[in-house]
Amino acid sequence: MKQFFQDGDGAYSSTRLAFLATVFMILGVWAYVSITGKVVADIPAGLASVIFTFMAGKVGQTWLERKP
Repeated sequence: MKQFFQDGDGAYSSTRLAFLATVFMILGVWAYVSITGKVVADIPAGLASVIFTFMAGKVGQTWLERKP
């Protein structure tokens, strides 16, 4: 698990940690609302945008770091 937070050079990636923390927070709240409401709650487009933004940021960061 520790290696997941490291990039190819062995340095720790705070972007991965921020992305996972955000996703787990959003999914945790969604699961809580769905369980307590006894209905599957919709995930608003704004939250999906936040997840996409973090994913795009990580992909962009990796691409820019590997570019010579």
